[in-house]
Amino acid sequence: PYENPFLNKKFIVNGETITLGFLFNYYAQSWTEEEKDEIWRWEEFTHNKLGVRVKVHMGKFMNELVNIRDNFFMLHYYIGKVTYQEKSYIENWINNSQYTDFLDSLGQRSILSLTVLRNHFSDEKEIRILYSYTPPDYGNDNDFVRNNVRVIGPLCKQPFNWRGIVEEVLVDMRMNDDEMSQIKTKLENAGVYCPVNRSLAS
Repeated sequence: PYENPFLNKKFIVNGETITLGFLFNYYAQSWTEEEKDEIWRWEEFTHNKLGVRVKVHMGKFMNELVNIRDNFFMLHYYIGKVTYQEKSYIENWINNSQYTDFLDSLGQRSILSLTVLRNHFSDEKEIRILYSYTPPDYGNDNDFVRNNVRVIGPLCKQPFNWRGIVEEVLVDMRMNDDEMSQIKTKLENAGVYCPVNRSLAS
C-alpha cells in the first residue's frame, strides 16, 4: 500500500466518492544511485537466486527510453529520486490530501505520490523510472503506443536498445566461471559490449 499510496484512496467531491483511477496505469522500474557493492543488496534483491548488477548512465538510459515517436511522450515518461519519510508523515499526507492536489497538466503531482517511501527503505537510495500507460482503446490517437507498447501480465513492455547504455555488468559472487562466461556471451550476442566483473562484496 505504500508503493502507490493513493491508489485506493477515496475522495469525496460534491457528495460523490471518487478515486485517482489513472494511478492504476503507472508502471515502475527501480534502480539505485548507490555505487557501493554491498552483500546485503545481493541477498535482498536476488531472493536466493543468482543475479547481476547493471550499471548505466541514467541520461543515456532516459534518452533511449523516452521515444519521441510517441506524440505524448511528455505525459508518459518520468524519472524521480525517491524521498523517504516516517510512516506517520505518509499516513497524514494520505488522510489530508484533496483530489485536486494531484491534478496538473503534466501529471507531475501524481508522480510525486509514487516517489515517497518509508524511512525503513532509505538504504536502497532508489531512483524510480515511471511510465504512464494509456491503453489505445481509451480513445486516444497514439500510433506509437498502439503498435509498440504491450501490457503482459504485471509488465508493460516497449522497444529498448541496450547497446551503448550498459556501462558495466557485475555478476553474483556465487557464479562459477562457466555461468559468468554465458553472461558475457549473451550480452555480446545482444550487441552489448561492456566490462563484466564478479562482485567482490563479502
